[in-house]
Amino acid sequence: MASRTNSGFRTILALLTFLVGSTNIGWAQQHLLPPTPTPASSTIKINSRNERIQLITGTSRTLELAVQIKELLPGDSQLIDVEPIGKRQVRVVAKLPGVTRIDLWDADGNEYNVELLITGDARKLKATLELLFPDASIRVTPLERAVVLWGDVTSSEQLDRIVRVASDYYPDVINNIQVGGSQTVLLEVKVIEVSRTKLRKIGFDMAFFQGDDGIAQNAAGFISGIQLGGGVDPGYTGRIAISQITHPFAITNNADQYLGFLDALRQYNVAKIISEPVIVAESGRAASFGSGGEFPILIPQSLGTNSIEYREFGTRVDFVPIVKGNGYIRLEVYPEVSEIDAGRSVSLGETDVPTLRTRFANTAVTMKSGQTLAIAGLMQTRIEAINVGVPLLADMPIIGAAFRRVRYEENEIELLFMVTPHLVGAMEASQVPLAGPGMFTRVPNNRELYGYGYLEVPFCCLDGNCPNCESSYGDQTQLGLASAANGNLSGIASTRRTPQLIGPDGYEEID
Repeated sequence: MASRTNSGFRTILALLTFLVGSTNIGWAQQHLLPPTPTPASSTIKINSRNERIQLITGTSRTLELAVQIKELLPGDSQLIDVEPIGKRQVRVVAKLPGVTRIDLWDADGNEYNVELLITGDARKLKATLELLFPDASIRVTPLERAVVLWGDVTSSEQLDRIVRVASDYYPDVINNIQVGGSQTVLLEVKVIEVSRTKLRKIGFDMAFFQGDDGIAQNAAGFISGIQLGGGVDPGYTGRIAISQITHPFAITNNADQYLGFLDALRQYNVAKIISEPVIVAESGRAASFGSGGEFPILIPQSLGTNSIEYREFGTRVDFVPIVKGNGYIRLEVYPEVSEIDAGRSVSLGETDVPTLRTRFANTAVTMKSGQTLAIAGLMQTRIEAINVGVPLLADMPIIGAAFRRVRYEENEIELLFMVTPHLVGAMEASQVPLAGPGMFTRVPNNRELYGYGYLEVPFCCLDGNCPNCESSYGDQTQLGLASAANGNLSGIASTRRTPQLIGPDGYEEID
């Protein structure tokens, strides 16, 4: 009984030993056997005597001949490692970017030249660009210490981001990417100055004459040329200038004459001064427009000499457009309006140097093509008050108003900028007009000018044909008068059958 028990125990122990041994053999086969041979996709067959192959650093390829390799001459060992792995195969491992060559000979002495172009590994950069910019078509070509980017993007802003990402992988980035769509921006700027002037003034002038004696006061400045002595003819007013008087009145009795001039005015003005510059620029390039003038300033120099320096004034607009794609434009605009302010001039020797009153705005905004940006709120208030009168009498209460003139002017000025960008492009050749107005006309002669009232006539030959007028130019609205050398009028060649003349009353048929 004990013998059977020991026999069964030994059987179980042998079975366990077999199973553990099988497991160890499987583990050893998995970890200790040589690596799996290179897949067929990494094997390159050499079919011609001269081959050119491109490799990426850190990768390997297997070169295979159709016959047995008898002799091998490896290339630059700093760039590649070459290892024979069979009678007809050679494994090449790329280490550094560069160009080298491998020479192979078969048993018959035939030579095979394989040129290897080794580039950097840009697969990670390409995968990053495809992940961050899925709508862009980008190709990456790595060099030894740089990378070349190819393809198309939708906006210059996207192009800048792509270049910045590539700069994190390579120190030098060669940009050959094209930006699609229109990159030309036309900027329409309207500079509007709204001036609201409130004017209030009152003044009173009077003159009284009796015989050779008289009295007059001219605080309002309306009475001039009064002749004292000898009396005043009631019908004579040639020496009294009343052209500027608002409400004149007079009382006369033979030689006695009383004249009074009252100026009471309340006035509201709204003035608009408009400048409309139009500027065209490429995306990312600065452009400017200026309209105005310059005034000279004397600058003292040594030895009592002076030099002249010019200062600009007027309207100036500087802007930088950046096309962002999908019809959006980022606009950095700097409009400025300046004018000469003689009231705050500075004396420089014997010369008064005027100053400039300047108003400007500096902003950046993103908008769609055709939208308008309005910049307003640049307010300026000017107040001017004048009190002119007869001494002592003008200071008297109530009755002093008859002996003084008071003027009070308040001027509120607001500057408004309206900026509208447009994406534009050049015209095709088929869209360009063949000529502008007046290119096919001439100055009328006396008969045509005085007899028919024509201001301009077509430039035609004696037979009525116009060699400068092409049929593709279209039906002109200004047709008609040919040379009258043969006594008959004829029209130019046109889509109209009957020659037409333009006169004061419109079209007129010519037989």
